[in-house]
Amino acid sequence: MSFSDFLDFWYKEYVLLNCKYGTQKNYGKIIKNHLKQDLGKYKLKNLNPAILQKFLNDKSKFGLSKNSINNFYGVLSGALKSAVYPFKFIKENPMQYVHMPKMQENKKMI
Repeated sequence: MSFSDFLDFWYKEYVLLNCKYGTQKNYGKIIKNHLKQDLGKYKLKNLNPAILQKFLNDKSKFGLSKNSINNFYGVLSGALKSAVYPFKFIKENPMQYVHMPKMQENKKMI
């Protein structure tokens, strides 16, 4: 299963059922505009901490705000946590080894 397909599944089976409307919209925007574009091509089982760390680091270098990077981190962590349990698509959440990049102030919001 591709990460893109998993994000669609997770959004439908978890986010739409458990999150408030505003959260659903925010997550959907992050998934469509960032996660699928940059990480969707990977197989879910092949995502590793190095790939995920590079994604966050690159977004930081591009100039996105700490808040935006935090939101990406949160969505990735939540989605991949669900991939472990309850969905059991993967055995371990690779986001547990990823750290927020050190940020400069005054970055732009997405």
